[in-house]
Amino acid sequence: TSSSSSSSSSASASTAVPAATVWSTQVDAQSEDGIDCVLPLDHLREGVFASGGEDGVVRLWDVRQKRQVGESASIHGGVSSMCEGPSGSNTILATQADGVLTVVDIRKKKSMIAQSDRCGDEILSVALLKNGRKVVCGTESGTLVTWSVNRWGDISDRFPGAVPESINALLALDEDSLAIGGGDGNITIITVQPNSVVGVMGQHEGELPVEALAWSADRRYVASCSHDDCVRLWDMAFLYDDDGEEIEEDSDEAEGGGGGGGGGVKVSSSSSSSSSSSSAAAAAAAVPAPPPKRRRVEKLTKKGGKRQADTFFDGL
Repeated sequence: TSSSSSSSSSASASTAVPAATVWSTQVDAQSEDGIDCVLPLDHLREGVFASGGEDGVVRLWDVRQKRQVGESASIHGGVSSMCEGPSGSNTILATQADGVLTVVDIRKKKSMIAQSDRCGDEILSVALLKNGRKVVCGTESGTLVTWSVNRWGDISDRFPGAVPESINALLALDEDSLAIGGGDGNITIITVQPNSVVGVMGQHEGELPVEALAWSADRRYVASCSHDDCVRLWDMAFLYDDDGEEIEEDSDEAEGGGGGGGGGVKVSSSSSSSSSSSSAAAAAAAVPAPPPKRRRVEKLTKKGGKRQADTFFDGL
């Protein structure tokens, strides 16, 4: 939990709330490799999640038993990010820094179903879109690459320059839209196939890289974390606003939906910068995300076109 000094200092910038209490356990007594990503798997069994790191092993953990309950074979190049495979497939899609996408069967011990060709760039993030038909990955160069499910050879599409710097995190907003956590500190909304940039939703202070994005359990907020020692919560009410009214600028600021690094509700951390950012990344990514709903983002891009989208993001 947050120390009193940490809470008081961060409260001057924006609202601060205590960090959650978590349990911890040693991953592997024989390995010094850390955990780079975590993935909730509540659909498989309540309280189960997966972890991946530099040793290239996808491990399954049970929160109630507080122990490891399964693992995959070691994947060359380590595991940089993960997402669930198509519904009912019982698979995890794991990416590697060497530009490869691996499909892991989570019900079979040390089982890998398929691996893609190298995409020629370092992969940092992954998300599933188009009703489970497309896998979109973010790269070090800021390019989005796409694979078609069950066609794991070469990529099927490329979106160069989606953001100016690295794509560290991806979060599906609906079946056609993504939020990008970028190396420039921005959280950017885009659409995929057709590929277009909708606008910048917000920014962390000091333009520090955004390392992870996750939905809250009620799907009202998106959590983001960076190297500024806090988790920011962004109000996503605009996705569910069916009346088409624009959100007031003042209400955006009050709810934490503003950009420029000043908005967002902070969850403070009392640990050091290096350890707190990776802990915050794990905490943000561990929030269970309900299936994406196709709501307001479609209206921003299709109903009213670019003019309506620009008006909304100019307000942020």
